[in-house]
Amino acid sequence: MRLILYNDDFGVSYGLTDAVRESYLNGTTTATSIRTNGFAFNYAVNEVLPAIPDLELGLHINLTEGPPDAPLSKVPLLTNGTGYYKRTFQHYYFSAKRNKELLKEIRVDIEAQFQKANDHRLGINHVNGHQHIHMIPPIFEIVCQTARDNGIRYVRIPFEPFFTCPTLHDTLFMIRRFNLAKHFLLNSLSKHAFKRLKYYGLTCVDRFVGVLYTGKMTVQAFRHAIMKLREYNVHVAEILFHPANIDCSEDMKEKGRRVPNYYYSKERCTEKENLLSQEMSELLKSQNIKLITHAHLSQISF
Repeated sequence: MRLILYNDDFGVSYGLTDAVRESYLNGTTTATSIRTNGFAFNYAVNEVLPAIPDLELGLHINLTEGPPDAPLSKVPLLTNGTGYYKRTFQHYYFSAKRNKELLKEIRVDIEAQFQKANDHRLGINHVNGHQHIHMIPPIFEIVCQTARDNGIRYVRIPFEPFFTCPTLHDTLFMIRRFNLAKHFLLNSLSKHAFKRLKYYGLTCVDRFVGVLYTGKMTVQAFRHAIMKLREYNVHVAEILFHPANIDCSEDMKEKGRRVPNYYYSKERCTEKENLLSQEMSELLKSQNIKLITHAHLSQISF
């Protein structure tokens, strides 16, 4: 089996960016996606990436946190009086399709995010969305069009096989965090997205893991995910972790504002500890897993 071990939110905070670097150097992260409006974007681009130039980089489309990359005068429907995004996934889901002016502003801001990545010569080769915002059908169209126009072939579709970890605590966590509901919605949206992806001549991996146990991606969850992927005879999958360091002094400047409080949760530290653990490394070896990036996908034939 071939896996892309993935971390989102590169550049959002200093602690998160450092955790991605640690995971990559440990050999348990092969790719990440950068938030161009992240508090630590300049740190990620100017200090971290030059030291790890082989880390594969994608664009993490964002429409819900922090300030937009487009000029505020061009995206008034997306922002509040402080110049920050004001809408949630739910707001976009129910209003984007019928609000043409809103869709125009969404396109302007998404194009600005691509442009910022290009201006910094980041060499992105795939796209996904913060909080899976790109999966909302009218937004997915914009993302696919813009990705194609920028020569990008790979767009994440979070189509996740259902699996459980055999403890009541894990099951209650999945339900309490509404992860089960997110899983159902995203799998439903994925059916439409696969068709549109093919229409635009784009592609993705066979399966994705990282919705049901987001916030609790432990070695145990990883092991059960692998079992389910093998059951479905999956050749290539992307598995998402959210590692972070939560005690970085630089991040305290924007805690609760540009960097929401959930980025400082102990769960992110736990995910990092599991990702860096000897148990994880041994599991990868014992399962005969080959770690790859999106760039390898065009070289794989079955």
